[in-house]
Amino acid sequence: MRTTLLLLLLMGMSTVRAQDAMQQASIDSLKTVLSEAEEDTVVALTMYRIGKQYRRVNSDTAFYWLDKLIRFADEKDLPMYKAESFLIKANIYRFDNNFAGSIQSYRDAFNVFKSLKLYDRMAVAKGCIMKCFILLGEPRDSIQFYFDEVMALKDSVPPGTRAIADPYADYSQFLSEQGEVHSALSYLEEAIKIYEDNKDYRRIYYAKTVFAIQLKSQKNYRTAIATIEEILPGILELDSKTVYSSALPILAECYVAIHDYDNAEKAFRRGINFCEMYNIKQGVDEMYTGLAAIKLEQAQADSAIYFAEKAINWSGHDQGFGHSANLQLAGAYTLKGDYQRAEKYALGFLGKHREQEKEFMLSNVYMTLASLYEKWGKHDNACVYHRLYEGAQDSLFKLENAEKVADLEAWYWTTQKKNELALAKTNETLRAKEARQAILKSQLYSSQRNGLLVLIALIVLTGFMVYKLILERRRNRLKKRMADLELMAIRAQMDPHFMFNALSAIQLQINRNDIRRSNEALASFGKLMRRILENSGKQSISLQDEIHTLELYIQLEALRMPFEYEIRMDEDVDPEEVEIPPMMVQPFVENAIKHGIAGLESDRKVHIAFDLIGNNLHCTVKDNGIGRAVSAAQKSRHSQHNSMGIRLSTERLELLSQRMQGKAAVNIKDLLNRDGTSAGTLVEIIFPLSVHHQSKEINELAIS
Repeated sequence: MRTTLLLLLLMGMSTVRAQDAMQQASIDSLKTVLSEAEEDTVVALTMYRIGKQYRRVNSDTAFYWLDKLIRFADEKDLPMYKAESFLIKANIYRFDNNFAGSIQSYRDAFNVFKSLKLYDRMAVAKGCIMKCFILLGEPRDSIQFYFDEVMALKDSVPPGTRAIADPYADYSQFLSEQGEVHSALSYLEEAIKIYEDNKDYRRIYYAKTVFAIQLKSQKNYRTAIATIEEILPGILELDSKTVYSSALPILAECYVAIHDYDNAEKAFRRGINFCEMYNIKQGVDEMYTGLAAIKLEQAQADSAIYFAEKAINWSGHDQGFGHSANLQLAGAYTLKGDYQRAEKYALGFLGKHREQEKEFMLSNVYMTLASLYEKWGKHDNACVYHRLYEGAQDSLFKLENAEKVADLEAWYWTTQKKNELALAKTNETLRAKEARQAILKSQLYSSQRNGLLVLIALIVLTGFMVYKLILERRRNRLKKRMADLELMAIRAQMDPHFMFNALSAIQLQINRNDIRRSNEALASFGKLMRRILENSGKQSISLQDEIHTLELYIQLEALRMPFEYEIRMDEDVDPEEVEIPPMMVQPFVENAIKHGIAGLESDRKVHIAFDLIGNNLHCTVKDNGIGRAVSAAQKSRHSQHNSMGIRLSTERLELLSQRMQGKAAVNIKDLLNRDGTSAGTLVEIIFPLSVHHQSKEINELAIS
């Protein structure tokens, strides 16, 4: 291994020396051309190339040649070479972190380009100033100003040029750092489209890597995985080491998030081999830490210890207990029963990071310590850290939700601004059309035949525009109705009668001094409320999550009214892969409990089943209650809420049917005994495969 690294190092040094020699030979050749040149444009072009070559060798020498070219361009009236010289100077200043000099040179270049009416180069200069402001951490208003300046030039720039794509990508990265991921994704997608049109693969791969990072932050792991897997072969072919070493950890972390540990381990190991080959220490360090976390998740304590120690050794400097691999060491020694050593690593890590106030770090270490002390038998300590863990989780939950709200608000206002700009552009186009129509009207008087043809053309054009407007309004009404239904569904879920009854049942347990059951019930109530809020922002969730939410709800209802229930699933149904819209089944279960079995004195039963029949997922909710006829005669005030929940679920299914292939439906059947008396009610909810297998299309409905 050492021999291989030594050979690679020697090869790299010889390659650098060869490149330096070639570059010097190129400069000498250009100087020879300059000494023999007679035409002014040839002299200017040669000096420009010499200055461009020296920017990689010696900044001062590059400035000498570029300043010389600027003076020559002024003397010979060659403004284009003057402006391009300013651009190179600005780039050199930026790479040397002299942002003041860089910004001034970009402005000088812009002024010259403006006098030449070269709009694409004007956009380049403005975009580079914006990037400098981003790197300097300037106020958002300043960054937004220059981005708007670039966008104002967009229509004057030839389509599909980097002059617009690069500012899109830079602004997207800025928005992502601000937590505005929705808007960041939309701008980055615009940049990628332009890069793809130009077949600029190096920028495509970099932008798609950033795109995958943003998808990962949105927990859209499968799309992020598909994006990285798509570009990895191309990255290797281009020999882009930085992008490749960044893409593999993202790929592995996404696989870990969906519990595909085999592929995650393969990705980490590929990354380790690559980073060790090129001595990228930080990359190796992070990937060994990731492998340790996987082994700990799989309860392989010795392997977790091995990889965690490898990560610490590769870190390149003594981080002590500050290295994140110490958490894996603490967890692994807990598994092995070596509690004292586990405590040393966990408390050491906590001591290093407590003052940083990073909730996600504190949450992980609190959970590790709570689990350690629980297994050690130190229950008082376990309770302390479990409470700290719950507090950290609550802080994280509030922070995440605050960030989501801010992100959505920013996305809304960004979209609103785009729409306003589009509307202004449309109005300008309409005004131009009106002016043209006025000219056409004046010509109608001179030629009836030509006027008739123009009139027909205008009628056809107007009809087409009206048709498009009608379609757009229908789409907007559908989207608004879906949003309204989802909000109403959240309110229907969080029924105040149910919350009051659940809390009353919990209070009853507390009054009976049944502390354990009351704590369990209160925890279940909190989990149910959190799940309802978390799922409210999603277009679809896994069947497993829906069943878990149903169980929490049923358990709370059973506190005040004991009954038997069963949830059965067809063996052909994969609950993690199958997806359904959230908050869809619960209103029917609630109806079965409160208007079905609630009227019985005893032997109350509710049966819920999920079966795969043909291309549809069938959910049946069956109860042995009093039946719809008797329930209708005993209506209460709560029945209005319950009916609303069922009506909302039915209408949501109908709206989804308009977008998906297949027909969603709800069928309700009264069950009767042989003597004609009620034996309960059977509700069948049908979800087409396109609803739960094509959740991507549902997400597109929310975005489009």
